[in-house]
Amino acid sequence: MIGIPIGILIGLLSGVIFIFLVRTAWTSRNDRKAVGKVIIELVAIPTFWFGGSWAASALLREIDVSLMLPYYATSLAVVFGLIALPVLFKIILQIAREVGQQSGGAP
Repeated sequence: MIGIPIGILIGLLSGVIFIFLVRTAWTSRNDRKAVGKVIIELVAIPTFWFGGSWAASALLREIDVSLMLPYYATSLAVVFGLIALPVLFKIILQIAREVGQQSGGAP
């Protein structure tokens, strides 16, 4: 059952990092260089999820990863989704408003 707390921890960390990266990209969306850096950092998040330095930790050497993985992946996905989805929905709504205003639609 060690997979659930580890999934929550990694989900919290990566969710907060994701929010910071998305907000950075959103606020500097006219700066292609900054957005490119953010995209590269976003692509690195799954590496952290499934094989970062925590995987080789001495604490997890005795754990059977095949038994831990379903609990870990599920708890990580739920926590990450709860953190990331509200921010993404706000951005999607903002984009929809901007597109609607540019096309002459209702705000």
